[in-house]
Amino acid sequence: LDRVVSALEGAGVAEALLPQLAALANGAAWQQRHAALVAVGMVCETCAASLLPHLAALLSLVASGASAPEPRVRWAACFALGLLSDEFEQLSAQHHATALPLLLRGIGDASRRVQAASALGVSNLASQMEREALEPYAQQLLAALHGLLAASPPHYVAFAAASTLSQLFDTLGDGV
Repeated sequence: LDRVVSALEGAGVAEALLPQLAALANGAAWQQRHAALVAVGMVCETCAASLLPHLAALLSLVASGASAPEPRVRWAACFALGLLSDEFEQLSAQHHATALPLLLRGIGDASRRVQAASALGVSNLASQMEREALEPYAQQLLAALHGLLAASPPHYVAFAAASTLSQLFDTLGDGV
């Protein structure tokens, strides 16, 4: 998918792809929802300009997967949200009130992979945010990440949490 979108240079991708992603995201099988969310993450890098007008719809699609019963769908939602956060600075400015609570919930998820993807998503989002916008979430984020590290998680989760703490301290500065 990434290579097709790259070859098209983003032209017409949003119009052709978004209805398909919406149909998959509303599919009965978890594999359909997983595929839709992973596809969002894959194409946002290549055709960000054509997806920008649809950012709110993409965020809504991702949010629907963040509370799915299947952990692989929740992972895909957090993965996609992390990539969207990296590609669209508008997400941090206009949609942080939606995105951060989703990622915070993911940090507390029972699935280690969801925890890691969520922590990295917070790192990507925080790197784009202004200090003032991030401050209201600081204590809750720091507590969640501390709790994650205190539970002696696998190395990939600990790395994600530590990287996110570093980014939070970078963004928040001396106020922490």
